Amino acid sequence: MGQSIIGEPTPYSTKADLDELEKLGRRHDRPAGQILIEENEDSDHVLFLLSGYVKILVSWPKRAVAIRAPGYFIGEMAAIRKQKRSAQVVALTDIQALLIPADKFLQYLVDHPTVMLGLLRETDERLLELTRKTASAELNSELKLAKVILELIDLGLGTSNGTAVRLRFGQRDLGELAGVSRESVAKAVAAFKKQDLVSVGRGSVTILDPQGLRRLADSETDG
Repeated sequence: MGQSIIGEPTPYSTKADLDELEKLGRRHDRPAGQILIEENEDSDHVLFLLSGYVKILVSWPKRAVAIRAPGYFIGEMAAIRKQKRSAQVVALTDIQALLIPADKFLQYLVDHPTVMLGLLRETDERLLELTRKTASAELNSELKLAKVILELIDLGLGTSNGTAVRLRFGQRDLGELAGVSRESVAKAVAAFKKQDLVSVGRGSVTILDPQGLRRLADSETDG
């Protein structure tokens, strides 16, 4: 068959698991900005993300609640529960994925208990993530925005010139991810600019002093 199109195994899957998964699906490559899954839609497939990043959005108006990286299943819970999609999924960057029919995915989980166990662990991690988001609900807008920017940098979604890091996210995108209003984002960005932490371009933000922003976030978190 040649070299597998799937890279390194995920932390909870063996290479053999992933080779078998590749046989069940077909390639599903999409450009940045394309909707991959619509909230409340009836569909019977699961995506396995090979490369690129997607964002998960809920409610109306849409609010981004998470970003998923390569190695994640997307839409697996709807397939397991046999219910409508609970969120919209949009390609944050160009993505490469496998599209796997739901019935084949469910049988795959039965045949590969290590993957099933990994999904249980991942579900627990998502609950912890939700708990952290709930705990941070009272944080001020500047701190929320700083934390989101740092998370995006840590995910490797920025372009670095050695000192500064550019993120191709507009203020609306950052507000969605941070769960704050556009007005609050504008105020927070203005405060960051006064401290020479960031500069803003069309559809992007450049973090001029990533360590300074991290110190700000850490100091406010510590109280």
